[in-house]
Amino acid sequence: MTRGRAERSREDEEDGGKVQGELYAPEHAIQVTTGDEKMKKKSQTKDDKIKERVLEKLRAMNGVSVSQEAVERVGALEPLHRLKQLLVDIFPILSPATASRMVDDAADEVEALSSTSSPPSKL
Repeated sequence: MTRGRAERSREDEEDGGKVQGELYAPEHAIQVTTGDEKMKKKSQTKDDKIKERVLEKLRAMNGVSVSQEAVERVGALEPLHRLKQLLVDIFPILSPATASRMVDDAADEVEALSSTSSPPSKL
């Protein structure tokens, strides 16, 4: 027994107007991708605001001075720390020390390659 077109459209309206094929349409995929990018930008700005607040609190303490270079260095090292944590989470067989050593070695190799092919960075 097949459903009539009017019956299908009435059920589709009750489901919010979305049919199964529309969920996989390119327009839907673009909206999902755009949403992910917006979320990433939002979290980056949130991280930047948190860093600024921490710096303000450090400056407010007596005898603590933080240079802008140190802040930039922390910003560059943060992804490496996340990568170390992610490796340990994904591969439980790796010890934190081994994961840390692997990431540090890879970072040193990349730094050596980039310093020979381009002017030295400020890190």
